[in-house]
Amino acid sequence: MVVTLLLIAVSAFVLALVITPPLRDFARQKNWLDIPRGRKRHAEPTPFVGGWVIFGVFWLGMAAALLALPEFAQEFKPYLVPILAAHLVVFVGSLIDDFVALRAQFKFAIQITAAIILWSGGLQIDTIYIPFYGSIELLWPVSLLATTLWLILIMNAMNFVDGMDGLACGLAALTAIGLLYTSIALNILVVKVVAVLVIAVTLGFLRYNFPKASTFMGDSGSQSLGFIFAVAAIYCPIKSYTVVAMFVPLLTLGVPLAELTLTFFRRLLTGKPIARGDLRHSFHLLQIRGVSKLKIVLIFWAVAATLQIFAFTLFLFDRRIVFSILVLFMLIVAGWFLLLSRKEER
Repeated sequence: MVVTLLLIAVSAFVLALVITPPLRDFARQKNWLDIPRGRKRHAEPTPFVGGWVIFGVFWLGMAAALLALPEFAQEFKPYLVPILAAHLVVFVGSLIDDFVALRAQFKFAIQITAAIILWSGGLQIDTIYIPFYGSIELLWPVSLLATTLWLILIMNAMNFVDGMDGLACGLAALTAIGLLYTSIALNILVVKVVAVLVIAVTLGFLRYNFPKASTFMGDSGSQSLGFIFAVAAIYCPIKSYTVVAMFVPLLTLGVPLAELTLTFFRRLLTGKPIARGDLRHSFHLLQIRGVSKLKIVLIFWAVAATLQIFAFTLFLFDRRIVFSILVLFMLIVAGWFLLLSRKEER
């Protein structure tokens, strides 16, 4: 099975690598370009075909896995229809947003619809673990609300970090590496296949999205990746009834979630609309301070890689010690970015 999965992953990587240039050139011919204006500060109009590549190659890889891996097919088929249907809703909706810039309420409506489809198909957050207390079973209305909020949270977190060449794509690859190790440690086959495919697709596309990017992911790319990660994080506790299965996916998504949290409270405290974009994200502040785009991307990747190491060590050492060090690390990083923000405000 390992060899077959590796062959599928290599094929997905090569396919993403091969089809991106012609899709990029086709989009340029059709004038399907992300025009630099307003909050968009890239140097020139740029195609946004990443979502097409990510969605298409990912599901081709999933189809190949369903045909070639009987054990995977048996486990995944009960969830295939709701996941594919919900992902189609997200992809089509965010693709429309790439072209016509939908209002926030329409974006939320798309995300809520996808969440309802998932929940109806059995992919639900129905248990929450509270440290030092234990697990709590959720009533169905609370479960639906929690599932919806989780999907909205992760999809928007990935969208928030897609503001600089290669940043979100690289973070997605690192997140998938963390999920891959988690799925191996907890023996969750579906998440293992999903993580391998995300690594393959994002690395293939990153060749053209790395600074200076010749094509962008677009909302259809970042939202698709956010959707995949949200589903994987819901699936882990369903198949492994452990605290680690609930916590580790959160940790692997630490950088996007931290950026979303900082942005939320910054806008809340300054009285700015929560859903309206701006140029005050952490990576924007670093750029204002004179840090090059490449260095900013590498800094964020380094933080994300460190979080994946923490996820790895949770399976090897005393979790209380690892968690204490993790909290200290996150406080230092958050303090650094808040300090940058305050200096810039002055």
